[in-house]
Amino acid sequence: MAKVSVGSPRRRNAAWQTGADLQAAVRAMKASAVAVFVKPADAEALLCAVDEAIEQSRAATEALSTLMTLRVDHAALSGRRARSCR
Repeated sequence: MAKVSVGSPRRRNAAWQTGADLQAAVRAMKASAVAVFVKPADAEALLCAVDEAIEQSRAATEALSTLMTLRVDHAALSGRRARSCR
């Protein structure tokens, strides 16, 4: 069985398989796959999985950006508070 995963460790992936192997599908889903496709894959299902992965990536990027902004703001406030307590 040949399997190809696309994506980065921080993003959800899609996995393609040449055979129906339940254990490989479970491993792919545990590794954050959006979907697992057995060849030949349905084009509409593939497009839906790509759309879902893009939306999840966009939401994760936005959440990370918000978290980074909050950390910078917190550090700035903490610095001001430390200076005012001297």
